[in-house]
Amino acid sequence: MGVNLNQDTKEAKRYKHCITELSSILYRRLVRPWLYCQRFYYSCVPWGWREKAVVSKLHHFTDTVIKKRSENLKFNYFSTMNENDQSYSKRKKIALLDLLLNSKVQDGLIDDQGIRDEVNTFMFEVSIILN
Repeated sequence: MGVNLNQDTKEAKRYKHCITELSSILYRRLVRPWLYCQRFYYSCVPWGWREKAVVSKLHHFTDTVIKKRSENLKFNYFSTMNENDQSYSKRKKIALLDLLLNSKVQDGLIDDQGIRDEVNTFMFEVSIILN
């Protein structure tokens, strides 16, 4: 995604901590079927309140990454590429976020929510691997 979570920056540490905490909360909820009712869980259970707060922090981080990347992205690079340039052996690696943003701008194939969902999925997986 163009972000290195393996660094010891404040943001990377906070993101990894939130992922760890969210994983723990979701596991505790998973093994307690009486917490499956969302109305009860999010209104009466402290874990539900904490889950909302953690997810909010994660979404804020993701939105910040997307915003920074979209501001710095050079969309002209993608429009001048031809099929031969896109082979894995001949091109520079392109971050998935850049491809998603390019697809949004040039083709309109994905919206902001779709980009956010994809980034959340990949960032979550990467942070789990790094922990």
